[in-house]
Amino acid sequence: MILIISEKSDITTYRVIRWLEVMGKSFFLVTDVDSILDFKIDKHGFIIYFEGKEIDLSRISSYWYRRGFLEIRSHKGNLAAYAEDVVSLRNNEASSLIELIHNYLVRIPHLSSIYNSELNRIDVFLQAASVGLDIPDYGLFSRKSDLKHFKSIHTRIVVKPIKNGISVVKHNNLYTNYTELFADSDIKQLDDTFFPSFFLSYIEKKYEVRTFYFNGKFYSLATFSQSDESTRIDFRKYNTKRPNRIANYILPASIEKKITLLMQKFNLKTGSIDIIVTPDDQFLFLEINPIGQFLNLEDMCNYNLTKMIAEYLSNPNGN
Repeated sequence: MILIISEKSDITTYRVIRWLEVMGKSFFLVTDVDSILDFKIDKHGFIIYFEGKEIDLSRISSYWYRRGFLEIRSHKGNLAAYAEDVVSLRNNEASSLIELIHNYLVRIPHLSSIYNSELNRIDVFLQAASVGLDIPDYGLFSRKSDLKHFKSIHTRIVVKPIKNGISVVKHNNLYTNYTELFADSDIKQLDDTFFPSFFLSYIEKKYEVRTFYFNGKFYSLATFSQSDESTRIDFRKYNTKRPNRIANYILPASIEKKITLLMQKFNLKTGSIDIIVTPDDQFLFLEINPIGQFLNLEDMCNYNLTKMIAEYLSNPNGN
């Protein structure tokens, strides 16, 4: 039996599920709208009860953490009526139960887990440099004087989140953050000290590469985003009227080898990696998104990635 934890709205999940159905494989899908109702854990099994679902984790043969979270439904009783420390104890007990589930799942064959689904960009940069990958110059600053010095050296800089950016849907609108140049006028508006923020030198690019790493292999796409003003800084600002030119791509073997070492450091079997290729053909590593989107690679480059994931979950040991 295969277990998948994801979000109800994630299209990628359902593409993989369609392949599992074609292959005749049994699976459980748990999404962010499913709350855990009850437990039964003893030496005979590890059973979790959801609305309309009963999952015995001891029967799970493979596991894919795609997105989302697990949540325990509050049982009868008004917690607000209890002392604050009692409520805190209950919440700690619930967190321990969720942790127990994830600890159990990472001991069986799996793709991704809650423990490596989000990475710290600076930590990734430090590890990338340690395996020999080139990276842009960067700095984490909380003083205006340090930021002004950094900008005086590089002239053009951008700001990025340290971890995940904002992605919120309200009133049928998506609010997200894009990579933008950080101008002198932006610095001027800052206080002398501010919340620690992550800055990178802006890199001119020949093209950029998105590669999907899957179990030791690479599936890459080159995007010529520098030729369009709207996508030059951040290719996610798609020009639907005049899309960027794209092409299937093969990374140099030396770069693939270094990225493989980096993925192993974070115990990742999958992940979307972003790279900039400069006008003088230098490969600059930018980031890993362990739960990144890859349907664009599948659709545009004819990589059968969702089928590969379904095949792995069906036979994780390769027998």
